[in-house]
Amino acid sequence: MVKALLEGLLFAAGEAGVTKEELSAITKEGCSKIASLLKDLEQDFKVSRRGIQLKLFHNKYLLTTLPEHHSYITKLPHIRDSSLLSRAALETLAIIAYKQPLSKEKLEQLRGIRSSRTLKTLAEKKLIMATDSEQGPVYHTTDTFLNYLGLSSLNDLKETALPLVKE
Repeated sequence: MVKALLEGLLFAAGEAGVTKEELSAITKEGCSKIASLLKDLEQDFKVSRRGIQLKLFHNKYLLTTLPEHHSYITKLPHIRDSSLLSRAALETLAIIAYKQPLSKEKLEQLRGIRSSRTLKTLAEKKLIMATDSEQGPVYHTTDTFLNYLGLSSLNDLKETALPLVKE
């Protein structure tokens, strides 16, 4: 029963995710019991070959779709337009991910073209954010970026391809 409750809580938490401690406080179960149930739930999804998986991301648990279903999910009309990135956006995002923190001027120098519109799009999708520095605003990737790619940290970036390009 508690495992089903955890699944419901994870679903309700959505992309924000929920920590083991938060789940413990809500369910009144100990953290070690919650950890064990989450491990069981993760295995249940794998064994039953479900279309979702349990991911740990920045100390928060969340339900995500399986990467192998990406090409089907993007066929949903309300997801297609918002989830895929243009080649320009993907290029910009990759440069920021590998060179961050990065100023707009340096980005445009690397790309060889103006990037204002692309930066705006990536910021609206919450994949990047600007922070102030002594030299002016600089761009960084966000946790949403990592989550979008199914990564736990930027260290994982080198090991993954970026399957986000609109054809």
